[in-house]
Amino acid sequence: LVRSSGAAAALVRVERALRGYRLWDGRARTRVVPVVGDLERPLLGLSPAGFDELAESVDAIYHAGANVNFLAPYRALKPANVDATRELIRLACQRRTKALHHISAIDPHPRDGRPVIEEADQPEISNLAGGYVQSKWVAERLVGAGRDRGLPVLIYRPGVILGHTVTGASHTTDYTCLLLKGCLQLGAAPGHDAEASFMPVDYVAPAIVRLSLRGTFGAYYHLANHRPAPLTQVWQWVREYGYPLPTVPLDDWRQRLRHAGPDNALFRGAGMVTGEPAGRAPYLRTERERERGGTKKKAGGLAGTGIRCPPVSRALCWRILDSLVAVRFLPPPATWWR
Repeated sequence: LVRSSGAAAALVRVERALRGYRLWDGRARTRVVPVVGDLERPLLGLSPAGFDELAESVDAIYHAGANVNFLAPYRALKPANVDATRELIRLACQRRTKALHHISAIDPHPRDGRPVIEEADQPEISNLAGGYVQSKWVAERLVGAGRDRGLPVLIYRPGVILGHTVTGASHTTDYTCLLLKGCLQLGAAPGHDAEASFMPVDYVAPAIVRLSLRGTFGAYYHLANHRPAPLTQVWQWVREYGYPLPTVPLDDWRQRLRHAGPDNALFRGAGMVTGEPAGRAPYLRTERERERGGTKKKAGGLAGTGIRCPPVSRALCWRILDSLVAVRFLPPPATWWR
C-alpha cells in the first residue's frame, strides 16, 4: 500500500526507498505490485470494488504501517494506527478468511517495576502515557478481538530496530539516531547506566517471516536483543570511530539540552529526556526461551532455524555510523568541528 498519484509513481517511490536502504533488486519491478491507497482513509483509500478485489486476491496480510510520533496526541495518530488496523481486519475477513500478521511494538508495556514481561502479558491502558503508545495498545486490542472471534492472527512485539549487520543502513528519524546526533551537537553524552539493546533489521525481518510461517495463530511473539551493551560503552565506540564525545553527569547533560537551539536534533523531543529517567527496562521473555525451557521442544517458532539476534557490538555500531555518514545524516568525524 503506497500513497501516490498512480501505480507507476508508487513503484518509483518503493524503488527509491529500497535504494535508500541499499536493498534494491531489479527483479522487484516484476515481483512488487503497488496498491495505491492510504492507511488513514476508510477502506485503505480504495474504492469498494478495489477493496473487494484485494480481499479476494491476497492470501495473507503483513501490517507494519504506522505513524510513529512520540510527541503527537492520540487523536492525530488514531487514523493511521487504529482506524487502519480496523480496516485491515475488515480486509482479512472479507470474501474469505486470511491470516493477519500485526507488527506491533513493545512500547505499550510500561516500565512499571516488573522484572520480566511474558509474551502473554497484557498491559493496562491506565498505565500508558502518550498518544503513540496508546494508539498501539488500542490497535493490539482490535487484533486481539479479531482473534477471539476466530480470525487467524499473530502479533509481533519488537523492541528498537536499528541498522543492518552488513550495510549498517538505518532509519535516520529513529530516536537513537537523533540522540546520537543531538549529543554530538551538544558536545557531550549522558553518562548513566542505560543499556543499548537495539536489533538489526536483518535479524527482525527473517524472524518475523519465519514465525509467520511456523508460529501458532493467536500467539504473541516478543523480539528482543538479550545481549545489549551499556550506553557508556556505545559512547566509547563512537569516540573510537573519531567523534569527540565526552560523557558528563546526566544532570549536566540535561542542562546543556535545555539551552540547545532549534538546530539541535533533539530540540523537538527535549521534553522526552529532561524528566526523571525511566526505570531499567524489564526483561522480555521470547518464544525461543519458552521452547528451550519447556518439557517438549516445539516444531514451530525459531527453534533450529539459526535465526539469532547478534549482540550490540562495536562492529555493528561502526557500520551504522558508516551508513549515517554515507547518507549525510552525520558529517565524517574529521570534519565534525569545521
